[in-house]
Amino acid sequence: MKKILFIDNSKPIRLLLYNLFKKDYDVVTVPDSATALYHISEVGMPDVIIIDPSEATNSKDFMFMQYIKNSIVFRHIPIVVLTKDISNTELLVPKETISLYIEKPFDPMKLRGSISSLLAS
Repeated sequence: MKKILFIDNSKPIRLLLYNLFKKDYDVVTVPDSATALYHISEVGMPDVIIIDPSEATNSKDFMFMQYIKNSIVFRHIPIVVLTKDISNTELLVPKETISLYIEKPFDPMKLRGSISSLLAS
């Protein structure tokens, strides 16, 4: 079963996405990128990472995304950014780092379809 790692500081959003994907995927939700790194090191690599980066330009979330994409071991993992401010995120993160941008508020079924397509490719 494919594994999705979802990083968001909002517990209701994590619960929504867990319930949206749990039937077909192994879903792990964590509140921050530090916990995500710990999970990856202890449990194993996900097939996709979905993250809502914090708005601070020097945030650990942006450093986390750069770390994943610069790592020989992890760079193949697609990163999906789920955010309310796509334009700001696009300025802060190189385009080649992100596989997909999805803007909040989002349609849960469209998100599910996009992630399923990404995992199928």
